[in-house]
Amino acid sequence: MVGEYVVKSEGGKKRLIINYKGAAYGADVAQYAACMHDVVTRLREVDADEVVLTEYYERIYDADQVKILREIADLVGKFEAEIAAAQLRTARAAILVANTSDIMQLRGLYFCPERQHFFAALKFGYLHTDFVSEQDIIGDNILTNYAVLYVTDPQVRAAAQTRIAAWVQGGGHLWAGLGAANWNEYNEKSEVLNPVVGLESREMEITDKWPWSPGGQHWTTAIGKFNFAKLDTLKTDGSSFLPALELPVFGARLKASVGSGKVLGRYADGSPAVVYREYGKGSALQVGALVGEAFARLHWGAGVRPPTNGSWSPDTGREAVALAAGFADHVGVHRVLTCSAPGIYSSLMEGPEHYIVFLVDAAMIEHKDMDIRIPRAGEV
Repeated sequence: MVGEYVVKSEGGKKRLIINYKGAAYGADVAQYAACMHDVVTRLREVDADEVVLTEYYERIYDADQVKILREIADLVGKFEAEIAAAQLRTARAAILVANTSDIMQLRGLYFCPERQHFFAALKFGYLHTDFVSEQDIIGDNILTNYAVLYVTDPQVRAAAQTRIAAWVQGGGHLWAGLGAANWNEYNEKSEVLNPVVGLESREMEITDKWPWSPGGQHWTTAIGKFNFAKLDTLKTDGSSFLPALELPVFGARLKASVGSGKVLGRYADGSPAVVYREYGKGSALQVGALVGEAFARLHWGAGVRPPTNGSWSPDTGREAVALAAGFADHVGVHRVLTCSAPGIYSSLMEGPEHYIVFLVDAAMIEHKDMDIRIPRAGEV
């Protein structure tokens, strides 16, 4: 039966063996939170030198790995009561995960990494976000729970686009990336959000440098999965709520005719690259760049670890972070918490008389000292 376990002594070692055949999730503590929960729970109950997860093959965690897992189990036990009495601080920003883009694949495949990299940029900026689906927007009217929505996917169901437009008019704030909701679920050109972002027309100009096939080993964790070529540079002058910055533009550009929107950033040839509009009681920002891709390229280069050259620092890629998270600052959605060190993924749980902060060092460097600041709910 799934979840059954036994402790066996083999070769002088105690092995905790857990059965995962037929489980709804995989036998991997790094990939599946439910699996991590299972292993940590069992390690609090039994003594073991190794952990073996059996599925169609065996995944073995050796003594060094089990030591780390046991340390996690001990920490969970230490703070179990506090965690049980706390709840996550509510996010006021959300990222749309449009399954339509993943299915239809009109350049949608190339935007899957963009969504991931964009989320990383927001995390590096300490902006906590939830994920919402098209069905959440259409069926559950979930946008009423949020002040900011980020959209990077090119295909979005027409009904969801209509709901997003109405939400902005009623007081919501939309951040639209390059190609965001340019098509509906039938791969038909969509203009629903054009007036929202202040444009009479908008297209994604891919040029002849668009990579029509993935790069080498695109299934791995490598950053440059699709070999996007650098086409341009996006510049803002600091005269608006956005700081003065320069951001490389990879893969495609925005080709737009500006209507009632205000241009806040331009490409090297002077054409509009960032457009802002107040729409009804809300507002929208159209950004003509793959901001996530730019962040990943600037921060990690071609790999998943920081480059070893002397020009790198933990806040490399801050231009992309400012362009992504700065919009939330402008509309009054402030950080749940901030750290003095950049590159720390964080989450916050709030109890009756305590806070619990979870930190993951995504910068993969040692920090000897760190200040964590937590605004009180409702305060800045």
